[in-house]
Amino acid sequence: YFTFISEKPWIWLSEYFWPEFRTFWSPFLYRITTESRQPSLLMHALAFISFLPLLLFSLFGIVCYREKIKWTLVLLIPILVTSIGYSFFRAEVRYRLIIDGFLIVLAAAGITALVKKFMQRWAAVRGWNSYGENRVKK
Repeated sequence: YFTFISEKPWIWLSEYFWPEFRTFWSPFLYRITTESRQPSLLMHALAFISFLPLLLFSLFGIVCYREKIKWTLVLLIPILVTSIGYSFFRAEVRYRLIIDGFLIVLAAAGITALVKKFMQRWAAVRGWNSYGENRVKK
């Protein structure tokens, strides 16, 4: 296995590593099947609806807190190590559960930043100060 990687790294990356990495981060259910049971359409929909917003808000949290890179790296390093590590062998959705806590923290940071930006714009439109009081005295 390791001689194949050293001899043909681009083939290994494109045919083995990258598909496993995509499977790891996919919001769709793969490889959760047995001969007697297949995931229903409802299970596929719930997996998609629950993971995609988590992933998007996590990415937004990373972008918003890029100035605080030291604290963001504390969350990113376990995420990247886990996803890359499992992509070397066989990535499955159940292995992603380990990093969901880190993704939830990043998503919360992204949602907080989004709400803060929305409130600042709303306050500017309404003429409020940062305490929610009207700047224009009547």
